[in-house]
Amino acid sequence: MNKTVALACSAVLGVILGQLAASPVASHTGATFTASSISASSLTTNSSQTRLPTESLSQRNAKNQAKSYLRYSAFSRKGLIDQLKFEGYSTKDATYGVDANKVNWNLQAVKKAKSYLNNSAFSRTGLIDQLKFEGFTNSQAKYGVDKNKVNWNTQAVKKAKSYLRFSSFSRSGLIEQLIFEGFTRAQATYGVKKAGL
Repeated sequence: MNKTVALACSAVLGVILGQLAASPVASHTGATFTASSISASSLTTNSSQTRLPTESLSQRNAKNQAKSYLRYSAFSRKGLIDQLKFEGYSTKDATYGVDANKVNWNLQAVKKAKSYLNNSAFSRTGLIDQLKFEGFTNSQAKYGVDKNKVNWNTQAVKKAKSYLRFSSFSRSGLIEQLIFEGFTRAQATYGVKKAGL
């Protein structure tokens, strides 16, 4: 075979192989596929078989413990994490347990504010500060307090009466004490007057 014939045969063979690579190939099931479809299918199968990490036993226990606490009381995220840490969970497991419960912290702030108001009298700023002390953010604390629709004049009256049950005050002294508690001067004056001073 001379050189010219050999080159011609090589060119024809290249064309045939190129057509085979681009053409669908029938499988024994009757389905057709190409080299590119095989590659894409393999990638998809491998991706779908990827497993997400499962939670550890300690993490599951922390999640259940957090859920149990939330059934009976209101917590901030920080407060609940701290509570789980107090129970002996690591920071990592406690954080996982709290976050896995998908809690609405604004709603928790509303419940916590209501709980405080059921047991004591507060000014608006005093109650916001108390919720922040419990670990709520400033915005969560404000939301929780304002959603309770509190009559702050009534709270000032209750607070004034509470002070007078345990101590003696002059009128001006009690007004100043209520202002120190976060009531406005108008609220404090109203509260002291209604309390009998």
